[in-house]
Amino acid sequence: MNAAFDPITAIDAWLDDELDAPGQHALTTWLEADAEHAAVLARRAFLHSRLRQLHGRLLDTPPAPVELPRKRLWTVVRDFANDYWTLSVVVATLTMTIILLSLALIVPDWGRSTPNVAEVDPPRPEVVAKITATHQADWDKSSDANFKNIEMFPGERLVLNSGLAEVTFADGTVALIEAPAEVRIRDANGCDLLRGQLTAVARFKKGFVVETTLATITDIGTEFSVASGDQGVDALVYSGEIVVQCNEDDGPPGERRVVAAGDSVRVFRDASGAVVIQDRDSAAEFVRGIPETAEEATSPVPGIVETTDALRLLAKTPADVGFRSYQTGNQIVVFAEQRGVELTASLNVDFDKPGFCRNVNPDVSGIEPEIIDRGTRVDSYLIHMDSQKKRSLRGSVRFARPILGVIVDGKKLNATDEMLGSPAVRYDEYGHRGLEGDDTANPNNDTIEISEDRQTLTVGFACVTIDQVRVLVAAE
Repeated sequence: MNAAFDPITAIDAWLDDELDAPGQHALTTWLEADAEHAAVLARRAFLHSRLRQLHGRLLDTPPAPVELPRKRLWTVVRDFANDYWTLSVVVATLTMTIILLSLALIVPDWGRSTPNVAEVDPPRPEVVAKITATHQADWDKSSDANFKNIEMFPGERLVLNSGLAEVTFADGTVALIEAPAEVRIRDANGCDLLRGQLTAVARFKKGFVVETTLATITDIGTEFSVASGDQGVDALVYSGEIVVQCNEDDGPPGERRVVAAGDSVRVFRDASGAVVIQDRDSAAEFVRGIPETAEEATSPVPGIVETTDALRLLAKTPADVGFRSYQTGNQIVVFAEQRGVELTASLNVDFDKPGFCRNVNPDVSGIEPEIIDRGTRVDSYLIHMDSQKKRSLRGSVRFARPILGVIVDGKKLNATDEMLGSPAVRYDEYGHRGLEGDDTANPNNDTIEISEDRQTLTVGFACVTIDQVRVLVAAE
């Protein structure tokens, strides 16, 4: 509607039969906008009719005695209100006039459907998060969402009995929920962790908030994990910093602490009932990525026939396999790095012959390096395990073609990352990323075994930090 539109002027023009078609349309729009506008029209038409009557009387009355021009407007309205017969006529006339005006303006649009206000859907709530991945997820029937790609709204709950669920928030933060857990979505950059474990990676913005019963955790551009349970709330920071603020039942806010990368704290109630923060040397073990098993892989990994026992196949390469960057929990994983790499120089490896060996530490065992000749074309694969808890796991991987060499020494792994590692993966030159062991039957020894046909590699990892092995297979 034109900003210069004056409803009173338009009403007067219409009552004087001087309102053009655009003006009639604007007046109709104004009348439909508010019920009070129709009352304004009625009052204006009432006054307009009375003034016309008075004007007619003036024409029949000698000029000298007329005092109407000196009367106040309220006097005119009062005198007219006392004239019951005139009022009745005007009301009837006004009613018919409004009906005729409505017909004159609306008839051309009778064929156009008018929406029923009662049938209009209410505004759709804002989507603030979405389930973007799951792994062996068993959802509780009370959960508001229970499958991948479902959109989440403020106040909805995720109740996970087992498995993992990845939730991506509208601000870009990715939260990995580990069962058993219950999480309530708050908004585009926060959630309530009612119970269970959660790892959050704030990729684009700072300020993601995880609210628990005892503490509020706010990220300052970081990756961190939180566990909420009967013993309290554990928080572990992998990179950046977080702010941990104790939540007191009443009174002023409780203790506040900034926790830096590599540090861990626990929030709990002490004997007096106060909520306190305590440093911890170790925290609960968290899963930081969704593993992909061979059965769940959307496409097979070329060159790998199968994996068995605790060793699982990743169809998609992880973005980072540095220390504590891709934790595998109670499994070992293997993924393809590069295919068809032609060696530009002879390459020293640690093993290339069939057999079992627990003497896998070149620094202490005196193992003589094996050599793969220059010009050989190889496919490379990385076997990886990262655990915060001490675990001993064993698994096998069978390749489609013969194994040409195995690298277990940390220094050799570092030296071959650029040539044989995946360009999409970040590797960490961590000093103890390789295997350790000696000739004894110590259960803490790492072991490897190459099958007689040189197509199956079996590894035994006694892992307390990170264990990695690079396998070179004859290219197709």
